[in-house]
Amino acid sequence: MSGKTQTKKHVVFAPNLRADDEAANFWMRQATIRLRREICWLWHERGLDAQNTEQLPPFTDKLSVSLDLTRNWTEKQEFLKTETTAAYLTDQLTSKHTVEKNTRHGSFSWLISELQLSEVACLALGLALTTALDANMGSVIAACLNDLQKTYPNLMLIQRLWDQPEEVLSLADPIHPIFAYGLLRQPNAATRFYAETFWEKPLTVPALISRQLLFPEDLKPFGLREIDTNEHELTGVGRIVAHRLKEEKAVNLRVVPLQSPPGANLRETVA
Repeated sequence: MSGKTQTKKHVVFAPNLRADDEAANFWMRQATIRLRREICWLWHERGLDAQNTEQLPPFTDKLSVSLDLTRNWTEKQEFLKTETTAAYLTDQLTSKHTVEKNTRHGSFSWLISELQLSEVACLALGLALTTALDANMGSVIAACLNDLQKTYPNLMLIQRLWDQPEEVLSLADPIHPIFAYGLLRQPNAATRFYAETFWEKPLTVPALISRQLLFPEDLKPFGLREIDTNEHELTGVGRIVAHRLKEEKAVNLRVVPLQSPPGANLRETVA
């Protein structure tokens, strides 16, 4: 992990916890700021002084919250522009991130360019990555979703955090690249934590993918080890592949078989 964290802005709630990829840091910071801003509004909406409270907003009746979204919309937009803390956080969201050229294969930066991800898709992936990186995210997400049991982000939360909520509808497509390529995962009917609609299903990033996106330089999956490929000992396709790997400075990895007790259910692990 990068040691140059002293002069850089905080990314998530835990201080000095950041990824090695700057695009990942940018979008995780965007997600964190939006969560902070939403908490600030919830304090105000539920009768607490955002300047003088250290507790999370109290949980309230879900039906009332849904019915009040339209009634409080104008007030919320004005609050985000004028209240001291909320206005400061809103100002922090104006920065833009430019994806660098020649980024490392498999990094967050490379992914944005390769899949042509929209900003709202980047936010969704960044928000899901914050829960993989920072253990403090769960309680904040639960407060924003007004549900103690929901500690992972979902599309409903993204719609509340994003400034153009209608754009989140594009992510409700199960064959969107972030789902089609396995970057984000929603539990299927057999593994759901609770009854939910498509909008309420928790979003997670598989562990191996999150490690690759956050730390593309330093971490390799457990169960794999580097091997030395000698082109002279290979023939045909094997020699061509080995030559291409050397050109791209790639690391050759070999799968190490793992044993399990007889009858063990490995379906979830394989998935």
